[in-house]
Amino acid sequence: MPVKSQFSYRLIHVAIVVRDIGEAIKRLTNLGMGPFEPFDPGSLPEITEKSLYKGRPFTPDFKLYTGKMGELDVEIIEPGKGESPWRDFLDDKGDGIHHLAFSVDDLDKEIAELTEQGAKVIFSAKWRGGGSAYMDLGFANMVIELEKK
Repeated sequence: MPVKSQFSYRLIHVAIVVRDIGEAIKRLTNLGMGPFEPFDPGSLPEITEKSLYKGRPFTPDFKLYTGKMGELDVEIIEPGKGESPWRDFLDDKGDGIHHLAFSVDDLDKEIAELTEQGAKVIFSAKWRGGGSAYMDLGFANMVIELEKK
């Protein structure tokens, strides 16, 4: 299996899944992070491929706020009721860091390389000019998001 000799992705955010987004914002703000602003789904470009979770179409349902931790973006996600990567994480593990997100130039190429090395796509979405995929790396319960804007 070929292995990249250098990790070339650029870290763009850390995502935290929580049961109570209001409490999370309060606690993180008290630690000096933020300010946190609600994510506007309407700010995304037009979706060109239906979102998939575990290979099945689904409609994401969540509350999401973004803020800063120094120069790094922080996402706080409170999942809705239905099955989703965030709901399953919360039900299985409780509140915590869900994923690290990295910017990539060629989403399909990076997904192919990681799956060739044993990673699994657990969520994907594509929009005009970009897309996103959550990759379960298969060790240490580590999930990364690859994102092309």
